[in-house]
Amino acid sequence: DWQTQLMDLISRIGPDESSYRRFNRRHLHRESYLPGMYSEHVGPIAFMLDTSGSISRPECAAALGSINMILEDVKPELIYFGQCDTQMQGDVETLTPQDLPLTAMGAKGRGGTDLNPIFAWAVEHQHDIDALIVQTDGHISEIAEQNIPWGLPVIWVATTDHHEHMVFGHVVEVRV
Repeated sequence: DWQTQLMDLISRIGPDESSYRRFNRRHLHRESYLPGMYSEHVGPIAFMLDTSGSISRPECAAALGSINMILEDVKPELIYFGQCDTQMQGDVETLTPQDLPLTAMGAKGRGGTDLNPIFAWAVEHQHDIDALIVQTDGHISEIAEQNIPWGLPVIWVATTDHHEHMVFGHVVEVRV
């Protein structure tokens, strides 16, 4: 279940207090229910969407559903949302839980694929976000070394099994 995987990864980003709301999984195999790290919220998250020509409407709809789910369940301070084909398309938007429900999104771009601008943006804003989520079909070029945001959690939401250039971060597969 990709939604559960995504929510589990996001919820690990900003734990800042010990609580019995989430048990420490490392001790469950011994039937020891110890408190785990938990937080009621996560700081700002960046959600970037590959809008190249190979991305389908159902894949864009899945991105919209993911953003709604994150805003509703995780309640981050805000989500920076951007679209990229070979360049960032327009300004990066700021979304908050007050924007729910998001019902429509126009995909901008629809050209070739180069996600390096997404990662260059992430490197520039690395201290402003707690995580970067990138949804793509995986038909991407290699990410340049200088554009890798070292130390920032990166979650790839992959709609196909093309993962060869996703060499850092966590990959969550979504079948659309």
